[in-house]
Amino acid sequence: MKEIIPAQSPLNHTIRVIGSKSVSHRALILAALAKGTSIIKNLSPCDDVRITMDALQKCGNKIEQTREGTIILHGMGGIHNSEALTLSFENSGTSYRFFMALGSLGITPIILDGNAHMRRRPIKDLAQILEEGGTTLRYLEETNFPPIEITGPFRGGHYTISSEISSQFISALLLISPLTPTTISLETSGIQRSVPYIKMTCDLMRKFGVEVKENFSADHTRLTVEGDQSYHAQNILVEGDYSGAAFWLVAGAIIGGPITLEGLEQESLQGDKYILSALEQMGCSIQVEPHSVSMNHPQTSVSKLHGVELDLGNYPDLVIPLSIAALFADRPSHFYNIGHLRFKESDRLALLHRNLSNLGANVSITPDSIRINPVSEYHGHIIETEEDHRIAMGFAILGLKIPGITIKDPECVSKSYPDFFLHLDHLNHMDQPDPFNHELKGGN
Repeated sequence: MKEIIPAQSPLNHTIRVIGSKSVSHRALILAALAKGTSIIKNLSPCDDVRITMDALQKCGNKIEQTREGTIILHGMGGIHNSEALTLSFENSGTSYRFFMALGSLGITPIILDGNAHMRRRPIKDLAQILEEGGTTLRYLEETNFPPIEITGPFRGGHYTISSEISSQFISALLLISPLTPTTISLETSGIQRSVPYIKMTCDLMRKFGVEVKENFSADHTRLTVEGDQSYHAQNILVEGDYSGAAFWLVAGAIIGGPITLEGLEQESLQGDKYILSALEQMGCSIQVEPHSVSMNHPQTSVSKLHGVELDLGNYPDLVIPLSIAALFADRPSHFYNIGHLRFKESDRLALLHRNLSNLGANVSITPDSIRINPVSEYHGHIIETEEDHRIAMGFAILGLKIPGITIKDPECVSKSYPDFFLHLDHLNHMDQPDPFNHELKGGN
């Protein structure tokens, strides 16, 4: 249990944002698939990225880490395990789905497993395409769910795939596409969700020397990558994480006071950069510099947050922090196109609804949306996290505003932000050493 102490005064902080989890995953995978030595600076220190790195090492990639935190990865140009492997990914959905694709490159079986949460996360859409392309897939327990055994090789080809549950299925196929013998062409079906993550994958692939032909529209995506190519080793500086930064920005919005986040790139392709636009629509004043974001939201303006109606289909990780902000708006807020939240680390939509209701909030949900009607008073409660890091972080931020909030299983934040509570505690204890006051790993 972690009891949250309410903030005693408006915030006045400068925060060095940790490296992006999404960029870190992709940079590690691409460096491993490249030929030669890549250097990655400011890698996210979170559990999910560690899981990806450990799995790559078990597949034969040599990875070194300097005292400054720089990663030196000696890529092998593919997956070349000579013996059958069993890899466990705990509850890292990104790692698991990316390794489903990676495992299809080799001819030696790889068993992919995870914890109890991971075994409930669907993988059917990606599995079907891998099988259509020549991969042998064997479910070891329940059909369409982990654990599975994968034996390649995957040939490539033209496929239609849904992004309604997870865009990671598409990114996984894109990452391996240059190493397949024939061209891969992907078209999406159904509702377009989390498209910025697909664009991020394409951008990083280009940085590693492979061109992606893309056509994005409001209701359709087509992606083509020629096969039989090679990635080339690169030096990468991982930019700051907008997903984690969103919680600090919301803290500033509901408590007041100036807050500056360093390490966030103005030209970032991260989808969760949308937090800036969303908070501006709610009435916050935000200044964006080339490598930082500042928000000066006076305490007198906290009561003037505006309710909003937003399509968050491309930004699922923003639903929780924006829902926290919406509790203090001047009118109801409605967030929709978010049905894929039910397939995250928890049924995130249902869990968000339950915890908000326990605090006295007036909240309603549909299978695809949440509506928050602000009330005049909320009360404390024990927050059930179901080991979901985003739930823990969102309600911890709320605890800076509302007395009596206690977070159950707070250690789950290590999935994306291991030092989150260390940094949160500093917001209320300015006499302690500043955990934000450190140099960006690797410099600019």
